[in-house]
Amino acid sequence: MSITGHYIDTPPEKPSDWDLKEVQLAFTPLEGRHNAVNQAKVLIRMIERFDLQGKVGWFTSDGAAVNPASLREVEKDLDDEGWEAKQHGIL
Repeated sequence: MSITGHYIDTPPEKPSDWDLKEVQLAFTPLEGRHNAVNQAKVLIRMIERFDLQGKVGWFTSDGAAVNPASLREVEKDLDDEGWEAKQHGIL
């Protein structure tokens, strides 16, 4: 499973000088079955590893049927931040 993060970097002294960045955050084998719980574990581990709680915007993914359920699993972990899978998944 590969996860790429996209973000806008701005120097503090030039807040209107936007620079679109991307970085590969994870490239890891999926442990066990290719299901929502296992995918969500990788996503949550990545969010925690890079201290992205409160910073997660949207997820885009391929058309696999399991992806919406994976985001609902992530939503359970981000629930206290008001993050909702239905509003932040571009599938």
